[in-house]
Amino acid sequence: MSKMVKCKHCGQEIAKSAKVCPGCGGKNKKPFYKKWWFWVIIIFFVLPMIAGLSEEDGDNKTKETTINTTVATTKQSIENKTTTKATEKTKEKTTTKAVETTTAAETTTEVEVIGENFKKAMDDYEEFMDSYCEFMKKYDESDIALAAEYVEWLSKYNDMMKSFEKWADDDSLNAAELAYYEEVNIRVSAKLIDAGMSVD
Repeated sequence: MSKMVKCKHCGQEIAKSAKVCPGCGGKNKKPFYKKWWFWVIIIFFVLPMIAGLSEEDGDNKTKETTINTTVATTKQSIENKTTTKATEKTKEKTTTKAVETTTAAETTTEVEVIGENFKKAMDDYEEFMDSYCEFMKKYDESDIALAAEYVEWLSKYNDMMKSFEKWADDDSLNAAELAYYEEVNIRVSAKLIDAGMSVD
């Protein structure tokens, strides 16, 4: 005996193999998803397509990841190069400034330093002129003893003046030394005038 099922339209029991309900005339076809050919299509066509899409999607994601990685690497490389160049420029500027500062400091130091030999020569000259001025203040032409001493002082005076004036023609003197030379010259000139002598 054939299995009985209910008509999906009127609910009357009909044979499972019946395609049309004898009571209401409604068609009782199997749902398409219960037919064998539907699952054949699913198994042999739909599933492979889904698998292919998934694989393609995976490939796309892999490609996208690779591209993103490449872009990130390139960007990082550019940033590193930029940072390196900026660092090099900063170092170069710092080095240049340091050299300029050092050069300026050396120049300043060179200008401000008075040589020991020059300083001693100036001090010896001024010390001699102090003694010479003291002698000239007490010098009297009528005193024979002083007259003989005067000749000796005059000889020393001429030698000292030649030695002093040579420094003025020395091109190696720096600004500080020239300034000190003028200071000594002014002081000595004032002392000579005070001693009653003319200053040329």
